[in-house]
Amino acid sequence: MIDRWLERLALLGGVLLVTVSGLIGYEVVARYLFNAPTTWILDVSIYLTMGATFLAAGHTLRAGAHIRMDLKLPQTLISALAASGIGPLTFILAVSMIFLFLGDFLEVVSITLITLPSSIRFSRPCRSTRSGSR
Repeated sequence: MIDRWLERLALLGGVLLVTVSGLIGYEVVARYLFNAPTTWILDVSIYLTMGATFLAAGHTLRAGAHIRMDLKLPQTLISALAASGIGPLTFILAVSMIFLFLGDFLEVVSITLITLPSSIRFSRPCRSTRSGSR
């Protein structure tokens, strides 16, 4: 019974993707032939694509057709991580966090090293500012 529901949901997801294709085609024709672009098709197509993805995800997972990724680590690194009590996933998470914070640090360094003329105002992106600070 669950397989029937998953197939129906996947079919509905496919119908949504065909609908998105039609909407994008309509947008192209309206924009370039009639010089009358729409303001809503991009947003609707994004939401429909996300909906189609989630509707078809259950069927894809059940069929075993989802994307898998193998991570190739040298055997010596895996052995060293196992001996130290740190699992490979913990190691990968730690390295990713280092790159995340290093990237933010390098952004700050590059901003401070750039000398801008006093007539140009420069503000840092909001995502990096702390609340309550200016």
